[in-house]
Amino acid sequence: MDLSMKKAQAERSILEELEPGTYDFECVKEETILGKNGWEALKLLFRVVDKPNFMIGHSFTTDHDTSENAINLGLSSLHAMSIAGGFPDGFPDESADLVGVRVRANAIKDAKGYIAIDDMKGKGWFPPKSTKEVKADEPVSNSQVEENIPF
Repeated sequence: MDLSMKKAQAERSILEELEPGTYDFECVKEETILGKNGWEALKLLFRVVDKPNFMIGHSFTTDHDTSENAINLGLSSLHAMSIAGGFPDGFPDESADLVGVRVRANAIKDAKGYIAIDDMKGKGWFPPKSTKEVKADEPVSNSQVEENIPF
């Protein structure tokens, strides 16, 4: 792998921090994760569309031996995220179908100081505002930024 072309991108991403705010996110990966007490979750990795160097994971509880409330919250949020991402019936048939889906949500600093998606118990998912695709290896030009200015 030739890393010479990645140096400038790495230097930009090291200096840049994602500020809390509302962003469009694109799902780039999905996986099932397991934990104690029969906890099972669908973990999605999201790329921030207009800042492609930033990735944020978000988990949706899908099963738990001792907390029906955790399951209900997780499935409700996943349902709302799926609708916002273009699945009018809620869930797709397979979780892999969520890869490539775009949604809009708030990014906040969590209790540990990390940036996280605030799904507001399922009420924080919205259809994306951006329609243009920005790739991680393509810098955002000034004209692209100016297109998003509302005046």
